[in-house]
Amino acid sequence: MVAEDMMDTHKVRKIKQYQQKNTDKKEKKTDVYANAVMFLCIAVIIIIAAGYIYINGYEAVLGHLLRENIGGTQASVSVQTGVNYHFDTYHNDVVQCSRDGIKVIDRNGQHAWSVAMNLSQPFMQVTSRGIMVADRGGHEVHLITNRNHIELIKTDNPIITARMNDSGYVAIVTEARGYQARVTVYTPDAAPFYIWHSMRNVIIDVDVSLDGKKMVASVLDTSKGHLSAGVMFFNLHEEVPYAAKELEDMIVSNIYIRGEQTVIAVADNQMRSFTLADGSTNWQQGYEGMILQSYAVSDNNDIVIALQDKKSGGLFKTSNKIVIYDIAGRERGSFEIDGNVESLDIKDNVVVFNVKRDIYIITPRGEKIAKHTVTKDIKLIKLFANKRHIILISGADMEIISIR
Repeated sequence: MVAEDMMDTHKVRKIKQYQQKNTDKKEKKTDVYANAVMFLCIAVIIIIAAGYIYINGYEAVLGHLLRENIGGTQASVSVQTGVNYHFDTYHNDVVQCSRDGIKVIDRNGQHAWSVAMNLSQPFMQVTSRGIMVADRGGHEVHLITNRNHIELIKTDNPIITARMNDSGYVAIVTEARGYQARVTVYTPDAAPFYIWHSMRNVIIDVDVSLDGKKMVASVLDTSKGHLSAGVMFFNLHEEVPYAAKELEDMIVSNIYIRGEQTVIAVADNQMRSFTLADGSTNWQQGYEGMILQSYAVSDNNDIVIALQDKKSGGLFKTSNKIVIYDIAGRERGSFEIDGNVESLDIKDNVVVFNVKRDIYIITPRGEKIAKHTVTKDIKLIKLFANKRHIILISGADMEIISIR
């Protein structure tokens, strides 16, 4: 009996082991099946999302994510009235420039750091390289790449204008005895390496290529008895320009070198693009008989312009609009507005502007992301680099508003 009981117990154990193995196999098969289904579902979701973005554009997706999510004031800073301030964003801070120098304020409205200066007519430019502060009519240009690295350039003659590119090359236009102007180009270490004297042309604006090898200048010739505008192209190892384009019936207020071979000229009645290599015209885009109110150029080379109907201000509704172009001159999108644009900015694929007290955020395709109304008149609006905050300058206040 004992032996039989032992045999029965052994059989029972074997049966249970066999049953357990079958159960484990079934569970493993179930797990494999469940994992396969899960991965398949994830793949389908990714494909659907990618297809939606491809069809509608990622700006539209951004719009759905941010729509009507604007207006939370994160910080407010008082601004002294009666002082001519210049504001811009540097990375994710605010830079405030005045005759006393610059003050950097973080997103929480707290003073981060400052640089004291003694200037008469300061103007400021912010690039990815750093901050340039120059004194129009004075003799100083300050180059600030961070709070501990400041270069000071002193000029012999009064400064007319200046420009710093994203590589740190600086072109300074000054007065010059016996000439209309002189351009001096400096390395990122503030060492002069190129000088050009303009005999008959007033220089309005300049820009240097990122590699520091070429320069373009917007000029105005007054020697012919009438105003004659033009663009000049320079190799920075040659004394004379290698190309020049005379432009009739237009004055180029600003000129930019974008990418490796593209020059963008913004004029009072049109935009025009040239090839940097030889100065040939790529494209030109008129303003459809409208008035240019404001414009901005993004780091990824989109150009946004605000156009005003010449009949604006009458009894009838106006057809003012925002238009966005790519670097090839193709229209990416537009957005019609009723009213005049006071200020605008663009960072990557987000455009922000204001009409009176209304703030609009749109995509380069002209799709509205959000609209918000404030209680004060807006003088200036700027986007932070993170595109999640904007600054508003209105009267005696600077507000930092979050886009959640």
